[in-house]
Amino acid sequence: MGEPSYSNPVYGVEQMLIGDRSGAINGTVAATELMRYTMSKAGKVTKAKIRAAVGGTEASVRQILLGKSLAGTGAMSAFGTQALGTLANGNIVDWTVTGTFAAGDDLVIQHLGTGAGVYDIEPQIYYQQVFVNA
Repeated sequence: MGEPSYSNPVYGVEQMLIGDRSGAINGTVAATELMRYTMSKAGKVTKAKIRAAVGGTEASVRQILLGKSLAGTGAMSAFGTQALGTLANGNIVDWTVTGTFAAGDDLVIQHLGTGAGVYDIEPQIYYQQVFVNA
């Protein structure tokens, strides 16, 4: 494999990280972590999608947050939020969200808000590795 270089074809190729299903999320919660992934290479999030394995109905008060935790320290710096609103089973929400992360940072997905809708979501995070000249 050798040292990384700009000629490595992995740079610039969009990759997708599919999260596990969240299980039922409902009720009232403060920011609660759903998933966390440690990234081995530096990169940038280009977009995300949320698939509702089990949908729900509410007035856009349930929020999903995507962000990073610097080297897994615990504190999250959010890239963006997305309201779930009303989703039928199998619906996919396209989420315009971008952000950068370093090697060793965690990508974190949280949810917060109040809602009666019982959702079971599957996040899909799209990202590209970026070249870091050491």
